[in-house]
Amino acid sequence: KTAGESIPICAKMALCLSLVVVAVQMMQIMKQYKSRMKRLYRGDRAFLPQDLPSPTTICSSSLRYSGYQIAFIIWGWLVDLLLFFALIFVVAFFFWWIKQDVAEFLVEFGGWMTPVLIATA
Repeated sequence: KTAGESIPICAKMALCLSLVVVAVQMMQIMKQYKSRMKRLYRGDRAFLPQDLPSPTTICSSSLRYSGYQIAFIIWGWLVDLLLFFALIFVVAFFFWWIKQDVAEFLVEFGGWMTPVLIATA
């Protein structure tokens, strides 16, 4: 096997891991939203700024925030995906490299060294 054959496997692992991270982040966002809405329903407005802007400013800011939220979640997922892929590929390449070196060593010195390696392993 070559190191390049592990790329699809690394990509699938990175995709799964990044989706899990994004799902956990989304759950955290929803949990925070729920707790703040409960606080608002109870009348607790301590986390809000003292002087609120006009309703039109609040409405336009809310629309902008939701767009930014979606964009940054997607960018965060892409960054996670690329970083996880790079990390997983480096680890897979490291293990492939070790495996190749061990195989070369056994082929090169295997004639007289194989019984010793088997006996000591």
